[in-house]
Amino acid sequence: MFNDTDDALSVSILIVRDGEKLYWRSHELATDDSHHIDPPDYDPGRGQYTVAARVDGGPSAVHEVSETENPVDGNCHFVLVRLTEGNVAFGRGTADEYTNCEESG
Repeated sequence: MFNDTDDALSVSILIVRDGEKLYWRSHELATDDSHHIDPPDYDPGRGQYTVAARVDGGPSAVHEVSETENPVDGNCHFVLVRLTEGNVAFGRGTADEYTNCEESG
């Protein structure tokens, strides 16, 4: 998560896979701060993921990710959440640093 605003923010993150809640917590972000959320401890695998972000007293957004194949080169997908004035935006990438990725076959 990246806070690109001039204000400290409280942000709630919800991660759901195939209808099962995997993660739901609030995080405090200072002005121009970032925060890395480690993947929750769950049985990794393919599925339909929903990532939701809600700024207390501000905007919210939902991002859908469908994982139907193993990531390329054993890499894991990750979701970026960027908070700007009045907006929540999502981005996506891959990385091999997360342990849950290795057993997602």
